[in-house]
Amino acid sequence: MKKLLIIAAECPFPMRHGFAVRVGDMTRYLSRNFEQHLLVYGPDDVPPQEHFASVTVVRPPVVAGVGGALRAVRQRLRQAHFDHPMYASDELVAAVRQLQEQHDIDGCIVHTPLLARAFAGLRSRTLQVLDAHDLWHDKYRLFDRIGKGALLSHFRNQEREMATYRASDLTLAISLHDQQKLVAQGLPPEQVLHVPVSFAQTPLVSPVDEPTLLYTGGSGIFNCDALHHFIGETLPLIRQQVSGARLLIMGAEPEIRSAYGSDPHVELLPFLDDVSDGYRRAKVVVVPLRYGTGLKIKVLESFARRMPTVTSEAGMQGLHADDYPLTDLSADPQPFASAVVRALQDSEYRQELAATGHAVIGDHYTAEAVYSELVDKLEEQIEQRQATPCTQ
Repeated sequence: MKKLLIIAAECPFPMRHGFAVRVGDMTRYLSRNFEQHLLVYGPDDVPPQEHFASVTVVRPPVVAGVGGALRAVRQRLRQAHFDHPMYASDELVAAVRQLQEQHDIDGCIVHTPLLARAFAGLRSRTLQVLDAHDLWHDKYRLFDRIGKGALLSHFRNQEREMATYRASDLTLAISLHDQQKLVAQGLPPEQVLHVPVSFAQTPLVSPVDEPTLLYTGGSGIFNCDALHHFIGETLPLIRQQVSGARLLIMGAEPEIRSAYGSDPHVELLPFLDDVSDGYRRAKVVVVPLRYGTGLKIKVLESFARRMPTVTSEAGMQGLHADDYPLTDLSADPQPFASAVVRALQDSEYRQELAATGHAVIGDHYTAEAVYSELVDKLEEQIEQRQATPCTQ
């Protein structure tokens, strides 16, 4: 069995949010075909994991003392790019080198370009796979549009990011949109593989008759932006036509809890061990994103549960969903409110949304559909490299 080294900034299990869902879902499937070794570049200890033959934790350097504080200030003022050693230290590279020798690693998947410097610890014949997770220079631009650009200023240089992808053997694009943009920006098509996230079709029967809406994204810049605009501008328009309409929010961060904790038309759900419990309380799922990049896991999660879902162009970006029967994907208050009202009041339309979204999962997002080509590509390219003498 060929051996893969998986490098991520946190342990993927339990899969409680988008990054962990991405890494966890992928490694769970790859464990059928590969012996996997996990390297976590983060501050916490990681318990043994069933999908990995070994788990190693490398802690990022701690800035300590006056000298360390001064270095941190200088780096902040210089706005170091994502490929600076401050994001992936020499200790990480050394740990990769040690794991390469200890386990005779055949291929390495690094999650996000922020950790791509770790490839320096590999032999030249070891397959290097970079999972982008996002187009980060695009995400920076959108953050900047809503006044949050400083949070991603280290990803402001598009060419630097593209050079990082070109240096890998294979780049994984999480959405069709990202795959197309990477190729348009100069990556050879054979070097880019569309690998989204898989979902099992788990239809729910919601007993809700009340006009209850659900949004499962209560944290993050884009989700908070969507909630502020939906609650402030769109929900009042919905309530003009459906007076009992109310919004449930899962996973609300402090900003949202502070803003809407006392709103009589908004309910902030407690932490749920099973997110299906939240879906069962809703009649319609809303994803009113104005901005977004990557893959909207919350949209596919709703489709998988056969929930009628009203979303926007940003929510549908990069999905296999051309036949989804939303006629207007605008996130603007009036058209979005009209789509939600129709879904609440028209049972046939509601069922059409639910059935079409559910079929999207069966057609395009089963585990086999998502990962079989990746498995073939990994095995093929590893074999090609093993036939090449190692130069390190």
